[in-house]
Amino acid sequence: MKVTKFETIKDLSHWAADYICKISHETIAKKGFFTLCLSGGSSPAMLYLLLATEYSSKMNWTKTYIFWSDERFVPHTDGNSNFHMAYDLLLSKCPIREENIFSVPIYGTPDEAAQKYERQNRTFFRDKIHLDYKSMPYFYVILLGMGGDGHIASLFPGIPQLEEKAKLVVAVTAPFYAPSRDRISFTLPLINSANHILMLVPGKEKSKLIKQLISPDNDP
Repeated sequence: MKVTKFETIKDLSHWAADYICKISHETIAKKGFFTLCLSGGSSPAMLYLLLATEYSSKMNWTKTYIFWSDERFVPHTDGNSNFHMAYDLLLSKCPIREENIFSVPIYGTPDEAAQKYERQNRTFFRDKIHLDYKSMPYFYVILLGMGGDGHIASLFPGIPQLEEKAKLVVAVTAPFYAPSRDRISFTLPLINSANHILMLVPGKEKSKLIKQLISPDNDP
């Protein structure tokens, strides 16, 4: 794990955009395509705007495939939707094809949506790299934020889904203080299988969380 500090969220966002472009170039050169998992919350907003504007020409959008590490179980037109924010700030402004965007389904029940998204993920990797359907997929870059309680994706402290070993995607009921309590989230095994995990944690109020994260005392 490498921790890098920045003075402003603008500096952080520019660094993250450079990082994503660099990894995408290297990956496409070696593998022929690039996968990027987006996150929600306010942390990546400026990054999305940068990727849609001054960094857009630095990305090969034709060979880039977009996924989400978690989603709130609301319509994609809802202001709380992670898809809505990413589409509004990034995807509607860059030359990416609709078939390259794999949004989380938000119909049926949360459990049904989680199962469907897992099938979509497995099918993508089976078709793209002939990965065995039961093997663990691996994304090239997963983008994550961190909540004030330390949660990543929609994996909140103390929930039983933290112990999930087999599933790639799960339905989650967020704590009472979180907006949109019904959520869909990648599991820790799927997140940890990624080639690169990029966690954006802006704000002095989260410095304590970072100190806990990098502490040698492995306290869940």
